[in-house]
Amino acid sequence: FHFSSPFIVRRDRAIACAQVAHSGDSEMAARVQLGWVLFRQGEYTVVIDQAQVVLAMARVSGSKPLQAESLRLLGVCQQELGELAPGRSNLEEALRLYQELGDRRGESKVASNLAVNMRGEHRFVEARQWYDRALTMVRSIGDRRNEVMILNNLGVLSISIGDIEVGRSYFEQASVIAREVGERMSLGAVWVNLSTICRIQEDFAQALAYAGQALDVFRAIGTPYGEAHAWMRIGHAQVGLA
Repeated sequence: FHFSSPFIVRRDRAIACAQVAHSGDSEMAARVQLGWVLFRQGEYTVVIDQAQVVLAMARVSGSKPLQAESLRLLGVCQQELGELAPGRSNLEEALRLYQELGDRRGESKVASNLAVNMRGEHRFVEARQWYDRALTMVRSIGDRRNEVMILNNLGVLSISIGDIEVGRSYFEQASVIAREVGERMSLGAVWVNLSTICRIQEDFAQALAYAGQALDVFRAIGTPYGEAHAWMRIGHAQVGLA
């Protein structure tokens, strides 16, 4: 279970922001916020159109922060649609802008996005380097929630290349921090991935336990996507126990 953001944003709240923002940077910021909500709902083509509008407006106004964020939004949507090369180009431009602004949080997010891009091209060494870079940055600014996300994704990457115990270590680190900061979405994702590791190692009872814990979390916070992943792992574990 790989994910690019640990945060859930309410659609109605973002729409309200867009409705009350009438002009200038506030309007563009509201459009970007709504774009991230729609991104999490899988409406990538809609978001690409939105991001391109905001990017054009931000370039006219000269707002580098909004240029950077709209480029990041555009890039991640493109790579979700399999357009890895143009997505990477937009992310690299966003990275340069965040570096010019001295925005390490923004820079860390783009580094994580570029890791996903590299992983999509099976360039696993480069993906790990981008994740390591992002992890160093979030730790330097005390961003514990995004630290959980990056550790989880490093675990997923490790499984992809067969480093099962390394992956387990990343997931266990992520689990501890997710509990500390109360990040339930991330905790559910980590438990799903620990369930996968236990299934690979044929510890089906523990795989079932982790998947059940994940299902409880996703039900509590209302995340159907997470519930589907948890049910899949429960099924795998039950087959193994049969």
